[in-house]
Amino acid sequence: MDQLLATIIELGAWRWLALAAILFAVEMATGTAYLIWLSAAAAVTAALVALPGETTFAVELAAFGVFSIASTVFGRKFFKPVAIASDHPEINDPLQRHLGARVVAVGDFSGGEGRVSLGDTQWTAQTLDGTSPKNGVGLKVIRVHGTTLQVAGEA
Repeated sequence: MDQLLATIIELGAWRWLALAAILFAVEMATGTAYLIWLSAAAAVTAALVALPGETTFAVELAAFGVFSIASTVFGRKFFKPVAIASDHPEINDPLQRHLGARVVAVGDFSGGEGRVSLGDTQWTAQTLDGTSPKNGVGLKVIRVHGTTLQVAGEA
């Protein structure tokens, strides 16, 4: 174990570049936007270690800590997430993909409520205007409320 630690310490700037590459790869795989700043700090530490002159491993660790904090603060201050305006804010709700879908009444509706067939699944449905369509009538999904499809007659 001591031999491994000694070998790592002797690598100098290469160990910091390796750490920067590993952190960058993990960041690209996860997309967290946190490890990128640590990766940048490791790269800057590698540049510091590559300068002429001797530095101890303790100084390198301290520099990495300072660079990590500085890059994280800088990154969070100047690179804020971009909010994308959308006409469909519910786009990430998987049930909302049914909006506009054509469905068929399964059985007669009663009091504006019944069941519809969408693909190979039957869903609870209610009409927006309270009408009660008959079995086999084509309808269109207007809204999704929970697991209930709100439908209207096709125009």
